[in-house]
Amino acid sequence: MQIKLLINTVDLTAYLEPQSFRRYQAYEDSIDRAEFMLEDHDGALPAITALQDVLVEKSDAATIRYFGGVVAQIRERINGLRRQVFVQCQDWTVLLDKALVTGIYLSASFANDAALITQLFTDAFLDPRDGVDLNEFDTATYVVASERTIPDLTFNRTPLNDAIRRIAGFTIRSWYIDYFKRLHYYERKSQPAIFGLSDAPDDVASFAYEKLERQIDGLGLANLIVISGGNIKSSQQSELLASDGVLTELTARRHWLAPASYALPKVERNDGTFAVPVWTELTVFVEDDSDVGAANDAEWNLRDAKLKFQTAPPNLANAIRVTGHYLVPFQMDIPSPESYAQVGRWIVYKIIDRNIFTMAEAYLIAQREIQRRRFGVTTYSCTIDRDGLLVGDDVSLTNAILGVSALSLTIESIVMRIVGGTLAKYDLTLRLPWV
Repeated sequence: MQIKLLINTVDLTAYLEPQSFRRYQAYEDSIDRAEFMLEDHDGALPAITALQDVLVEKSDAATIRYFGGVVAQIRERINGLRRQVFVQCQDWTVLLDKALVTGIYLSASFANDAALITQLFTDAFLDPRDGVDLNEFDTATYVVASERTIPDLTFNRTPLNDAIRRIAGFTIRSWYIDYFKRLHYYERKSQPAIFGLSDAPDDVASFAYEKLERQIDGLGLANLIVISGGNIKSSQQSELLASDGVLTELTARRHWLAPASYALPKVERNDGTFAVPVWTELTVFVEDDSDVGAANDAEWNLRDAKLKFQTAPPNLANAIRVTGHYLVPFQMDIPSPESYAQVGRWIVYKIIDRNIFTMAEAYLIAQREIQRRRFGVTTYSCTIDRDGLLVGDDVSLTNAILGVSALSLTIESIVMRIVGGTLAKYDLTLRLPWV
């Protein structure tokens, strides 16, 4: 048989109905699934219980794993005089959902995001009430630290996979747990597959496929990508506030932040006239600071954007000048003129990602999406009978009838199934890559 099945370290391959085996893999950080049926043909099949370890290996090579995880669901049926057990499994990632982390993690306490992730695995394991034993997970070998600064984070009994997903959102990283319990945390970039797919294969660099289909989703077409990111600081600007000479509190239109070399917004009072202002800089304190009291003191409330003075500013339309920065939502539009020329109208697709703060990041993400959508979302599907392709890899596809030659496509999902003996087949879903 192509595979060996181990449940709770016991070899149960003899009870496996080969053609019942399916393994489902999808791109990014989703949990892989496997399902199969065991038939108790001799009455010696041991009891299968929830969360037992499940390994599916190549029959003659234990270093090649087709699946690694735990039993998720069990369904038993009596068929004649035999017991049949239908088992559904989820990969090791599901254990991270059972391990919870609680605490405040200050960015200054960690050299980088890789160190933070390692600490989260340690903390989730320290308290047995919060999860499962995670000391067998490798968080070093395939973890590539990012250069981005992680903000201070607070977790309150947060599942570990959610915590990692949150960190990966800040760093624009992808991650997954492989079948050997190794964490892969890496930059999203193109990774070529070990072989290509072709209708004229050379059986060395390319191999044959069957049941090729192409589907184009016109409703998914977009030729104007709008990126809406997180808030960024504006350039240094000023706002003039009017006073009636009586009120000691004035409200600004913006929630001002401090300019360079200042701890709070710069505030100046006009001690001249409207036409010829004379600006006197005031000493600014946080509201309700006990040191406030002098005539040239002012208090700033960032939440309400209010200034409070010891004496009312003069009765002028430009009585107060506030200087600093304010937060503005980051937004970028990327068009595809060639798509517009073909479609004849602009179709907008908006991406909201509050972890995008730079033009370079926004442009990269928009370019990925517009390449995928500008002529409709195109997906291909086919079936192969060779091991070796991985979800997320970019595979080359050639088909003369469809007019594609060495087209690079990302493997979106793989469904593995045993069709008998040593033969396994893999149903692939392919899409245009994002990079």
